[in-house]
Amino acid sequence: GLRAGGASDAEVFCYEFDVTDGAERGRALLLLRYYPIKDGGETRPAECKAGFDVRWQSRLLKDVPAELRLLSFMDPFELSRRASGQKELRHTLERVGHRLHGELLLDPSFAVNKMKSDLLQSGEESSSGSIKLVQMLRDRKVAEWVRPGGGTLVDEFLQWLRGREQLDDNFRFAPNSERGDVEAWPPAMEDGASPPQLLHGVSGDVLRLTGYVTKILRAGDKTLTAPRSESGRPVEADALRLWLRKDKSKVFNKTTNAVWAEVYGFYFFARSGLSAVEVEEECRRATDGEVLYLEAGARAKAASLTGDAKEKALMLRALPLELIELKQSSLRIPEKDWKAHVRSLQDAHEKTKPSAVVCIDTATADATAAGSSFVGGDIERDVPIEYACEGFIDEGKKLWLAVQVHNGSNKVISKPELEKGGYVVKLTATHTEGTVKLIEASHFYAGG
Repeated sequence: GLRAGGASDAEVFCYEFDVTDGAERGRALLLLRYYPIKDGGETRPAECKAGFDVRWQSRLLKDVPAELRLLSFMDPFELSRRASGQKELRHTLERVGHRLHGELLLDPSFAVNKMKSDLLQSGEESSSGSIKLVQMLRDRKVAEWVRPGGGTLVDEFLQWLRGREQLDDNFRFAPNSERGDVEAWPPAMEDGASPPQLLHGVSGDVLRLTGYVTKILRAGDKTLTAPRSESGRPVEADALRLWLRKDKSKVFNKTTNAVWAEVYGFYFFARSGLSAVEVEEECRRATDGEVLYLEAGARAKAASLTGDAKEKALMLRALPLELIELKQSSLRIPEKDWKAHVRSLQDAHEKTKPSAVVCIDTATADATAAGSSFVGGDIERDVPIEYACEGFIDEGKKLWLAVQVHNGSNKVISKPELEKGGYVVKLTATHTEGTVKLIEASHFYAGG
């Protein structure tokens, strides 16, 4: 039956209203339920169409067209692009309106066809009810939908949708009006400096992203707030530290399937050159993007490096938002766990970072491309290291050196590991007359 009053609770949006035309009066009750997205999938049953089903005296009308399955305040095309409440409701419905489904219950005052499968919108009056009431139901303008006690239905419906949207597992970017501190990406740099580059969080490939970054991201009822940045880097004070999965298809594991990330912000795509109002709209519309972060231990690692290697260690990385681990009891990485993890990384780095460059004799080691320890440009035979060290090499000859780079554990570091770490081999050559020259290797060959 029809309920008195117009209550709107946490589960169901309920709105009871009258449609009148002089002596004709029809009563209706709208019941809407929100089906949130969970675990990356929609939960609205496949047989439920977006909008609502129409029941006439409890009988389901199977042939009701799409335009009668939405009231005007539920239709984004009917909502104003200028009025603040209607504008926000329009953006919200464009984003999540497909997750609504419910029923519109009508009393017998509304006209139906003979088969009782559809509402009559035109023609002569039917003995089953009033066509005029059906037309008025269809044509009622957004501003005409009000609560009996006062207040617009748009505001109440928007407030209810905001609450329901908190149940979604998908992501929502906070615009500047919600203190999101949205900035363009890549950020503008002072003094003509090059903008920072992004690296893919797993492969390390350079990414070229253009869009915007907010400091606040909402996922369901959770809010993630990154600290304000300084010079394109996240600040350590009040840092936001999260676990990200390396592989979404695998079970989360802090050791084998996790990236420990210090978050800079949350990126969403939008074309450059937008006005502040347009950025606000794009921010509200976006539901997917990337998390930008520094790897755990990046600052400590960079402290032991110089030049390009140091810059690379401090580069921001990016991974899809869907890889954020949201199912742990503690969403943020506890400070104690973070410090312990960074210490373990530092210990591992000390053991694995280069500590010595050793010349080797190719007669007892894997051959290099040149096939010997030293080869002078026009010297046809191999030159042993001991012979070369005595100075029997003419000035100006190109030399091939077979070397190994050892780490703190005295293990050989492979060529890929050297390149990944951004290391460069440099040797000091001392001429017999005492002249010292720094030589930088121009090529690495097989074997590293």
